[in-house]
Amino acid sequence: MTRRPIEIDDLYSIRLVADPNISPDGLRVVWVVTEVDRDCDGYKSNIWGADLDGDRTAYRLTTGNGKDTSPRWSPDGAMLAFLSDRSGRNQIHVMHTDGGESWQATDGPNGASDLAWSPDSTSLAYVAKVELAEEPASDVRVITSMLYRMDGEGFFDGKNRQVHLVSAHGGAARMVTDGDWDSIQPAFSADGKWLAVVSNRSEDRKENRLSDIWAIELATGRAERLTAGDGNYSTPAWSPAGDVVTWVGHPITEKYGPVTLDDLFIYDRGADELRGLLSSHDREPGNSAIADARYGLPNPTPVWAVDGSAVYTMLSDAGSVHLYRCAVDGPAAPLLDGAQDIQSFTISNDGTVAFAASTMAIPTEVFVRRPDGTVEQITDINRAMLAGVELGEIREVR
Repeated sequence: MTRRPIEIDDLYSIRLVADPNISPDGLRVVWVVTEVDRDCDGYKSNIWGADLDGDRTAYRLTTGNGKDTSPRWSPDGAMLAFLSDRSGRNQIHVMHTDGGESWQATDGPNGASDLAWSPDSTSLAYVAKVELAEEPASDVRVITSMLYRMDGEGFFDGKNRQVHLVSAHGGAARMVTDGDWDSIQPAFSADGKWLAVVSNRSEDRKENRLSDIWAIELATGRAERLTAGDGNYSTPAWSPAGDVVTWVGHPITEKYGPVTLDDLFIYDRGADELRGLLSSHDREPGNSAIADARYGLPNPTPVWAVDGSAVYTMLSDAGSVHLYRCAVDGPAAPLLDGAQDIQSFTISNDGTVAFAASTMAIPTEVFVRRPDGTVEQITDINRAMLAGVELGEIREVR
């Protein structure tokens, strides 16, 4: 087959794969496919899946011209929650994994994001903006915070983001956090009694870049700060084996300010003991790679081993992004390495890893790493387009 140089119209043919989520039993995986909607001058996203114990043929779980994203299996594997803007703004939708139509679980005026399942699979935590107590009398924009806009979102509207709880089957939602600050990235404790959230509640929060990890007791609303108020911390995750929380971040020091490598921390609440699992690695946890053929942000949230013996995280190294297993009482070692950009991953109860990765020559696809170390490619959705074009020579420079 004769190949030709890539042309600008080929960009319309590239489909972007993201956010693979593996079922708790390791038998199924779902992911998001985003493609250009040329007629609408925008993008549309749908959720796809495959059975890992069969021929792995991909099948579509959602349809339409909107954006269906963030698929998340319930811990019991019976339901799949996802975000969809089919009603006009992002809301949580849920479907049974054995078939049937999905239903809308939230209907707030400001939508939903950051969804997380409760351990008993009965409810979902999510983040939504809260309406202002009093609408501005003028349309003149008054900036009162150092952080006032963001690319892709525009100017902030002054509404705080708070964590809410809703039944998986819908109904009235309960606001869990409040205050004149944002609370985001909710994560349930293993017993379902606590939520960890990320929040900057410092007095001068509109003038700094601090963020802390807080634990919220759901029965009382009591808030307990887990970090020292000295840095930028995010992506909390509770251990399945006890009252231990992990997060990624760094202190903001007088010498280096915010220009500091993140570490992967674990904090034992009972012993009041904090340790960094990557302190000896001169590398950044998470995904620091820059790419123009992926949709959405890489997911940096650490994942605990089912027995609580280790934490898994992405780690950026010399232009590549690898997956590391960081033992709680031992060293950190790569589980997946090589010249690839791992953008997100999830792990089933039996240790099977589903991950999204790209290379210099191949846009992002979904892969699975079995417990025995074998790696299988699940998707190959850009094969036909890539087969007809001649890509440039790739040369590594160090």
